[in-house]
Amino acid sequence: MVLDWFYYNGNFYRTCIPTWKKIKNDPHFNLKLPFTVTTIGAISYLILALGHGSITAAYHSVYYVRYLDWVLTTPILLVALLLVLYLNQLILEKRVKTIS
Repeated sequence: MVLDWFYYNGNFYRTCIPTWKKIKNDPHFNLKLPFTVTTIGAISYLILALGHGSITAAYHSVYYVRYLDWVLTTPILLVALLLVLYLNQLILEKRVKTIS
């Protein structure tokens, strides 16, 4: 439980707040997808730190909030990766056109 508070504070205060300030000041700053991922992670760790988000059955706890976190953040991370690859391809095509 103490580690959950540590992870929440680290995730929220080190990534969510600075990124929000940067997005708020510069609307063209494209960190909205990573901001969403870190915010979802911070919220899930907050839920765990408050003692919720788990089911105990047969002396074993299942933390369903972690699975919900993975279900929400994995597609966002994959979309961000595809966008980076697509932008990289556009930059390479532009360089090839300027060279030839």
